[in-house]
Amino acid sequence: MASRLMPQLGPRDLPPLVAAAARLPLARVSKPWCVAAMTRAHHTMHLSTSHGIATLTWALARLGVKFRPDFQAKLLQEFKAKLHTANPRALGVMVHGLAGAGARPDGLWVGVYLARVQQQLPWFSGRDLAMTLWGLVQLRHAVPPPLLSAALVRLTATLPQCSGHEASLAVWALGKLGHTFGSSSSSSSSQPSPAAGSSRERQQQRARQEWHGGLGKQQRRLLAGLKPKLAGMSGRDLVTLLYGLALQHATPPAAWQGAALAALLPRLRQLDGQGLSNLLLALGLLKWQPGRQWQLAFWEALVTQLPVSHPAAVPQAGSAAAGQSPGS
Repeated sequence: MASRLMPQLGPRDLPPLVAAAARLPLARVSKPWCVAAMTRAHHTMHLSTSHGIATLTWALARLGVKFRPDFQAKLLQEFKAKLHTANPRALGVMVHGLAGAGARPDGLWVGVYLARVQQQLPWFSGRDLAMTLWGLVQLRHAVPPPLLSAALVRLTATLPQCSGHEASLAVWALGKLGHTFGSSSSSSSSQPSPAAGSSRERQQQRARQEWHGGLGKQQRRLLAGLKPKLAGMSGRDLVTLLYGLALQHATPPAAWQGAALAALLPRLRQLDGQGLSNLLLALGLLKWQPGRQWQLAFWEALVTQLPVSHPAAVPQAGSAAAGQSPGS
């Protein structure tokens, strides 16, 4: 019935219908139906709202629809024309959908989009922020550092209402987009140099020290907001969070480290081989050294992920295959 009614659907009816289809098992949504929905959307989106266009984009991407070049150009053009009406949810859903569809808007479109994000940032929820930041990572466009800093401030403010998944995803995305709390090299650059004698140089050093001091305060606020969520996070979300903090050169205090490692300990066996590898990388970047009991639990979890060798695949001692992995 939906296929027969497709030509009659207007800009208000089509987005919720396609979104409902996107939530069904993919086996129940035929490719011809998806193509018909995209065709109908092409002819009606000029009458749609920014939220309607964003919903269509997300739903079609979730259905696995490959956007035709003319459809993608029309989609971006119409959303840009209505960008001044886009609220945080529409902004997050749109960029999430574009990323899911593999679309790559040009720099001009992204610049206008980011300007609207900046305007609407005080009203972003944690969910909207996580969707937006994740989408921007996938689009692979540079995001201005001031906007990343403002996004971090907003994330910190929304943490009490964020889920653990939303919080970890947003922290990871901020790190991938280039936000940093500073590193040892940047900290050392703020120290007075023997040649720094002029008034201008002293002012520059003071400005750098104030900048790093501000970052320190923001990092403490972020970590304080994240700490109560650690115990309720999944193993995967904890790894995502730690890797995101590592990318930002965060330096959590000992008590925070202890809480994070304690939350991870019973979840190590939830992680697959890739997850354990990512965790090891994050711990190395953070320069954490867990205790012996934790390390033993980690290696036990890792061993369970190793492939089981069958007797026939094990090389004989002294053979030419000795020292090679099975199947190599």
